[in-house]
Amino acid sequence: MSHFEELLKGLSSLVGSHIRVDSHGKCDLIVNQTLRVQLSLDRIQENLLIASLLGEISAGKFRETILKNTLKSNFPFPRDGVLSYCDKNNQLALFAYLPLQDLSSEKLYEFLKVFIPKADEWRKKILSGQP
Repeated sequence: MSHFEELLKGLSSLVGSHIRVDSHGKCDLIVNQTLRVQLSLDRIQENLLIASLLGEISAGKFRETILKNTLKSNFPFPRDGVLSYCDKNNQLALFAYLPLQDLSSEKLYEFLKVFIPKADEWRKKILSGQP
């Protein structure tokens, strides 16, 4: 069993739900049927990538305001995820890299307890149209 699979097995125990790696080597967590958080290893398999697409932000004043607010949120460098704009699909994303070397299921769980509410807060801002 890989370290990634061991992390997910431990996380499964902590949250009381079966979590596993899919055939693409990724894991999707669906939170409250509204937020998708993807866990995967980086290319060199030294870091765990945690990412969530938060919603499409169409061109215009709203996008401009959201992006300004994300810059403010990203400074000083956040320890709970970085907000970024994905121009490929016009979506706001939140992501973080956690080094696998010292990562335990408990540390991952504690990180997700901060990451998920931040992602959901920004998802709701986008849905409501209020930056």
